[in-house]
Amino acid sequence: MELSVSTLGKIEDFLEVIPSKYTRKNYKFGIKKFEEWYGGSITELIKSTQATRKVEKFYVALRQKHP
Repeated sequence: MELSVSTLGKIEDFLEVIPSKYTRKNYKFGIKKFEEWYGGSITELIKSTQATRKVEKFYVALRQKHP
């Protein structure tokens, strides 16, 4: 089974199948930070045609803040 948010439907479902509780914690934190930056829900973004572009912009912003 492929672990992707789009195939599992919900972020919670995606996170539940990750065996490491520390990885889940880090993913949740990262998703929260992304949603704060994005100003909306990640589930809304997944449905958008601009999802890849927004994630790339977030990555660039992170790299500038934390080289």
